Amino acid sequence: LSLEFFLSPKMILLSLGIVVAVALAFYVLIIVTTQRNSPLDNITQRHFSTSKKSYAKLLTTTQLMISAVLAITVTIIGKQISYINSKNLGLDKDIHSINISGVNPSTALTLKQELTKLPSVKSAAVASSVPFFGYWTTLGYYGPSDAEKKYELALIVGDLDLPTVLGISVEQGSAFTHEHSNQPVCLVNQTLAKQFGWENAIGETLPSNSERIVGVVRNFHCNSLIEPIIPAAILINPNGDKLLVKFANSLTDTEYQQVLAIWQRLTGKKDLEILSMSSKLQEINGEHSRMLSLLQILCALAFFITGIGIFANTKSQMQNRLKEITIRKINGASIANIFGMLYKDFALRSIAAFAIAIPIANYLATRWLSQFAYQTNLSWWFYTIGIVLSAVVIVFTITAGALNAGKANPVEVLKTE
Repeated sequence: LSLEFFLSPKMILLSLGIVVAVALAFYVLIIVTTQRNSPLDNITQRHFSTSKKSYAKLLTTTQLMISAVLAITVTIIGKQISYINSKNLGLDKDIHSINISGVNPSTALTLKQELTKLPSVKSAAVASSVPFFGYWTTLGYYGPSDAEKKYELALIVGDLDLPTVLGISVEQGSAFTHEHSNQPVCLVNQTLAKQFGWENAIGETLPSNSERIVGVVRNFHCNSLIEPIIPAAILINPNGDKLLVKFANSLTDTEYQQVLAIWQRLTGKKDLEILSMSSKLQEINGEHSRMLSLLQILCALAFFITGIGIFANTKSQMQNRLKEITIRKINGASIANIFGMLYKDFALRSIAAFAIAIPIANYLATRWLSQFAYQTNLSWWFYTIGIVLSAVVIVFTITAGALNAGKANPVEVLKTE
């Protein structure tokens, strides 16, 4: 078993889940034990020894630490997923792909022409290798034979309209024109031009291929943002198994029925298989989104358990120090003074918990982010949010746990004593 196995998201989630479950079981045990004892037993500490008090403090501090780690981790993961979903991919996300495998090339061309006549369709292109819908990669070779080098190349293949439909902008040279229909030409991305040190790539030949470069396009992603953008070339081939369609707006039921009618009339096929690039992106990023949802649930559960623990600990302290608190009140101490005494104790534990939680959360988040080639910037407020949430839980639960005892009548308490 390697270190990567134990640091995988699933193992981290499993470990945190086990810790939370064990902490919950111990908190329930503490509450049940406290409730079984009589107030006099708790006051005289016959059933609440120093070791038990130390254990309760350690458990509360540990749970505060776990809650802070989860809060910070959830914040960073959520920010990264938001960054992925909003990042400019270098191409249009509002693309739909129709599966035309098995359709005659001439029928596919007619289908393209008929669809572009619809007011709701902006453009369409026949393609065989497309980002996110399935693309090809190959190894290219370059350099002299005695020092030959290789590089990975993404091949995007379709008809002349493919770059326009994808929304890929040309940064240098020109896009495909009808003059290029029967010529061995291509477009390359900025990464490929940079790799070969071309300030002006127009007229160069694609390494290991015979295509002449007529334009350099802006970099675009072909797959998940886990992977960096690799050199890519767009080649011309009017045949393919996909028909890409760009609609003027989102695809409505009415527009779908129009496309379906044309499909059935031209192909004779009943079923239409159409996918959106947005759905493909959700499919690719789905695992991270599900992990975030699970972490959010664990985080909420951890804070809930922490609140229970602090509440039980506060009630126990109030019972054990009831005589002391009563005498303080007789001598003029206010409820605020009593709360301050309890807050001071938990403040020290909180500082210790945060001092441990921040480096742990930073390590886990950094390791998780390392799988992405493109990452969100870590900010100080990611770590502050865990401290703020923990402080809110501490103040709320201590106040709830100590409020009744703080309002107790000193005469009645001393009479009981």
